[in-house]
Amino acid sequence: MTAHPRLAEAPLLPPVFDAAICAAGRAFDHALADAAAGAGAGRLRWRGTPDALEIAVVLEPDMALRRAIRARVAVRLAMADALAAVAPPHKPVTLHGSAGLAVDGAAIGGVSLAWPPGARGDAVPDWLVAGVRVRRTMDGEAGEPGEAPDRTALMEEGFDAVSDADLVERFARHLLHWMSRWEEEGFAPLARHRAARRTTRLPAGAEAA
Repeated sequence: MTAHPRLAEAPLLPPVFDAAICAAGRAFDHALADAAAGAGAGRLRWRGTPDALEIAVVLEPDMALRRAIRARVAVRLAMADALAAVAPPHKPVTLHGSAGLAVDGAAIGGVSLAWPPGARGDAVPDWLVAGVRVRRTMDGEAGEPGEAPDRTALMEEGFDAVSDADLVERFARHLLHWMSRWEEEGFAPLARHRAARRTTRLPAGAEAA
């Protein structure tokens, strides 16, 4: 198996993002600490290991929390678009469940979302932190190939040569695209694309009805 492509240099991101690599710990936890300390929108933390790539970003919504949590959809679409752009042929990238990402019908990662403790659903939160994690390998998570047909990893699906820098860059650009469309056109375009990207394969390798 090809070795994990190490990051040669910092990703080149749109200027609205303020990126920082995490030497240790979860990118999501670092972004939470940044947000609580007053970091502005666009602060992006990421960490790549041989096992997974994690990206987390601070957002500053201008709507009530109950609506702002739909940012999870923009984040999932952004990561799905980033993966689809570099996916091998015949490896569809889809969404599953309420927060998951899938490649060729098997779960490969997902999205997390957090907001200030005690924030009310009808009030505008000071911040949101959105995080996404995708597996690079199944090391330590499954036995022999085929034992967990409902889960997969980038290295199992032919993404061997894709670097962390490339995925972080693509994710950031696509996130900016979806957040801009949400602001300019409302949530309807995101809802349509979410529906179009939903996986049709059932869990555990079962055939779709």
